[in-house]
Amino acid sequence: MQLNETLAYMAALIRENPNITVREIANNLKFADNKSVYYWLNKANYHGIGDFKQAVLKEHTDCLEGFSVIQNGESKFLVKVPVRPWNQRKTEKPHNWVYLFHHVPNPEGLFAFNVETNEFAPWFIQGDLIVVNTTIGKNASTWILLRKGRTYMIGRRDGNNKLLHVNTLNPIPRTGLSEIGQIIQLWRNWSHS
Repeated sequence: MQLNETLAYMAALIRENPNITVREIANNLKFADNKSVYYWLNKANYHGIGDFKQAVLKEHTDCLEGFSVIQNGESKFLVKVPVRPWNQRKTEKPHNWVYLFHHVPNPEGLFAFNVETNEFAPWFIQGDLIVVNTTIGKNASTWILLRKGRTYMIGRRDGNNKLLHVNTLNPIPRTGLSEIGQIIQLWRNWSHS
């Protein structure tokens, strides 16, 4: 486990039970002994469990981030992801954010997009929110967000690493095309579709 991930797990446990003991934290994280908890706290410059508990409970009194749940036997963490408009310029900062559950507490490379076209219907329609992960490798058979110049496109990567047009399944030429990332979630507001 990396430092941020370990501390986020510890923080989630503390928010769930502020009276949790070091032994209980060690058991939850499957550490061999209590010393491992102190090792990670020291590595992050905390002076013991009391110092860390105080920081966690004070810092997150009115914030949802770091909240965790068990989903299908797996810990999921509530993370805040920027929502970018379909035609955003690089200089613009995101004005909207969305919360979603993810398998790591501090993920990198995640952002959401509002689809502003029906060009990719019925798979993706105007008003859909897609969540993109830019750090996932070139997995076979997945939906991907592509960009050609300033235009975004949604495509499908097949098992042979070919890029396919969403509706025709014809190969898309890679010339001038860059892969932004894998689409990992789709949120559709059925009241507007």
